[in-house]
Amino acid sequence: FVVATVAAFAPGLTGAFVWDDLTLVARDANLRDLGSLGQILGQPLWSGLPEFGGDPSLAPGHWRPLTSLTFAVGFALGGSAAHTLPFHLISLALHLGASLVVFRILRRLVSSPWGAYVGALAFALHTVHVESVSWIAAVNDPLFGLFGLLSLNAWLAWRQRGSGGLPLASAAWLLLALGAKELAVAVPAMILVVDLLLVSDRRRSLAGWGALAASVAVWFGLRIAVFGELTAGFLRGGAETGPDGRGLMLRVEMLGHGLVKLLFPVGLTPFRPFTEQGFSGWPLAQVAIALVLFAVLLTLALTKGWRTLGAALLLATAGLLPALIAVGATGQTPYADRYVYLSVLGLSLGLAAVASLAPIQSASKSNGRALRALLGPALLVIGLGFQTPLQAGIWQSQEQLFRHGVEAQPDYPMVHWQLGEILRQRYLETGEEAAFHEAGERYDRALDLLEAAKDDPSIPRGEYDYLQANLGKAWWYLIEAEVDGYGEYDTAATIFEMLLGEVYKREEWNAQTGGTMASLPIEQVLTGLAICQLSSGNRGQAMSNFMLATTVNELYAPPWHNLGVMHFEA
Repeated sequence: FVVATVAAFAPGLTGAFVWDDLTLVARDANLRDLGSLGQILGQPLWSGLPEFGGDPSLAPGHWRPLTSLTFAVGFALGGSAAHTLPFHLISLALHLGASLVVFRILRRLVSSPWGAYVGALAFALHTVHVESVSWIAAVNDPLFGLFGLLSLNAWLAWRQRGSGGLPLASAAWLLLALGAKELAVAVPAMILVVDLLLVSDRRRSLAGWGALAASVAVWFGLRIAVFGELTAGFLRGGAETGPDGRGLMLRVEMLGHGLVKLLFPVGLTPFRPFTEQGFSGWPLAQVAIALVLFAVLLTLALTKGWRTLGAALLLATAGLLPALIAVGATGQTPYADRYVYLSVLGLSLGLAAVASLAPIQSASKSNGRALRALLGPALLVIGLGFQTPLQAGIWQSQEQLFRHGVEAQPDYPMVHWQLGEILRQRYLETGEEAAFHEAGERYDRALDLLEAAKDDPSIPRGEYDYLQANLGKAWWYLIEAEVDGYGEYDTAATIFEMLLGEVYKREEWNAQTGGTMASLPIEQVLTGLAICQLSSGNRGQAMSNFMLATTVNELYAPPWHNLGVMHFEA
């Protein structure tokens, strides 16, 4: 079991910092020292990022102290951008622990140890877990998953002991799960499903629910203390987008797509963004088929008394419930694999129940029945064993991840400008001309898609993508002016000036409204503009903008370097 799980996720163990790791983990000063325990546990997630200037009131509405502590432990164990193995080992250990708890839960719910083993192995190897295990920034999923599953297991143990006293262990594990990620509010719903359908003893259930409610109340009270507001930070950022009625259809898509991924986890990608148009064609047909099949099976299960099947189906949906309710908090990635981490327990229970129908005996008739019962679960587990390592491989590097994104979602502007940034940086480090030319092509493709998105709602579009694509293209023009011998900086300077105006407008809007509209790093825009001005002979304005860039972010090296060069030349 352990060997199979480690082998399945092994390709991700050598993965570098990618995507949000490079900003949310690598740049958060609070995570670098376990001596900063007060900030780690008592401030919102990401409050140590430079753009928040040490002011927790500017941070988003996420308080995940145990997640922050996990990152800090990773750094304490020697983790860094150049040495990511400690972070990956922590994620894999948490997921392995969660899978072992699933085995214990299934042993309590099904009659066959073999069935429980098959179900738990399916949970351990499931391909939808790759995003949560191989992506360092997503460690909160196996973390809250482990604690949430321990809470469910402790509840079942309390029930099996006769429901005497209070389920304090279950309540304590729930509080820890909530401290890892807000999605842990799904755990009481999952406990309710199991309690109503699979637990015959109804004694003292109200007292037990009181203990769980107390954990939720304590967590909410702590959030009020951290954020200093009665809304506990839940109204910070995150809002539904799109035309009227889109929110309802988005929830349908999320539920249906989540069910599809549980049974057929192929073609998975972290780049499946929200669009105003929504699903169409074959993806929409898959969602419809999954929801109809779910409704039919659930109706049969509830009317015919197939309690285990009913519990399996409802567990799969209960795990998604918080994301479906607070869909605005999912941002541009509402279909992310990580949102179904706990939902896989429903599939595991269903597989365990089917595999438990197989009596492993010597009689040929019984052996035939055993083979038939084991065939479906065995094929799924074997398929997961092959698919999961392939999916884990896409998280090896920033370039590999975004090349996958370009292939999987060719009409998504964000993956194009991100890949352009990666290639431009590679050119600056290696001088590889092919990388420079492809970077320009990626920026152009992103800008072309954003222009087309004005008339085509199927293309994901965002103003931030427009700003980033233009920023990358401006730097590309600046580099071209330096190396092509013509020294034509006007195009780059024009774009930088446009971007500077946009940045100031966004910052003014945020200041007036208290909003959190994402903005470009102004120090990069100022530095790019200053380089153009310096190259055009405007030394005074260039020096002014370099100085302003150092004031905005004193840790950003390029303006300091250019100021040094200017003083040396003077």
